[in-house]
Amino acid sequence: MTSLSTTFYFIFCTVLNSTFAISVRLSGSSSTTKYFAYGRVEINYNGTWGTVCDRLWDDDEATVVCKMLGYQYGIAIKNAKYGKGTGPVILDRAYCRSFHKSLDECSSLSYATNCSHNQDAGVACNIRLAGKASVSTSLAYGRVEVYYNGSWGTVCDNNWSSNEGSVVCKMFGYSGGVAITESLFGAGNGPVWLVNVKCLSSAKDLSQCNHVGWGNVTTMFSQRYYYPSWYCSHYNDDAGVICYDNVNESQVTCGEGWTGSSCLI
Repeated sequence: MTSLSTTFYFIFCTVLNSTFAISVRLSGSSSTTKYFAYGRVEINYNGTWGTVCDRLWDDDEATVVCKMLGYQYGIAIKNAKYGKGTGPVILDRAYCRSFHKSLDECSSLSYATNCSHNQDAGVACNIRLAGKASVSTSLAYGRVEVYYNGSWGTVCDNNWSSNEGSVVCKMFGYSGGVAITESLFGAGNGPVWLVNVKCLSSAKDLSQCNHVGWGNVTTMFSQRYYYPSWYCSHYNDDAGVICYDNVNESQVTCGEGWTGSSCLI
C-alpha cells in the first residue's frame, strides 16, 4: 500500500482596522513632480510607516495610490524596483477597483506576516508602456504613453535618444534604457502629447526635460500631427523604450542588415 502525505502551508493575515485613516508616501529611488510620480509605496497605519507586499499588487491598487497622491493613473511596480524599505511590511493585500479614491475604500486590507522587503511594491503614476509591451524583473519594453489633460497620449520620436530612453526607464525603476523609434511597438492613438523631448541624464522624469509644450501639435490628417518642422505620425513616429537592469541579461537581436530601432526583442 502506498501512503500519501500532504503538506499544508498557512499564511496568517490580520485585517486592518478601517477606522484608522491610511496615508501614503513614495520613498526609495522616487520622484514627485507636477505631472509624474514614482517610487516605493509606504503607508502610515496607526502612526507607523511601513511598506506594501507586492504579492497581489496590480494596476488597480497602484491607481488608487496615485490618486491619493494627486495623480490619475498608476502602474504597479514589483520586486522592490525602487529599493528595499525598512521597518514593517504593513500591507499584505488590498482588493481595490480603479474607481476607489483611497486605500481605505478597498476591501480585505490585511497585515503581512510572511512578506520580505524583496517584495516591496511601487508605483509609476501617469506613465505607462503600451502596444507590444512586456514587463519583467530585469527587462521591459513598449511604446511610451503619458497621461495629461484627461487622456493618454504618445511621445513623438523626433530627437528621441538614449538620454530620453534612460529617463523613462528610471521612472519604471530600471537602471538603464534604450530609445526606440519608428513606432516599433505599434501605433498609438489619441493625442501626441510631447514633441522634441530633450533630456539631461540628471532628469528624474520627462517633465524635467525640454520640449515644445504639452500638446503643441495639431492634427493635419488621419492620425498625423504637425509642429513647425516636425511631422508626428502614430504609424511611424511613436517613441518607445527598452529598459534593463543588467545589460548582459537584456537580449536585443537584430536581423541581418538591421540596426537600432529596426531590432526586435
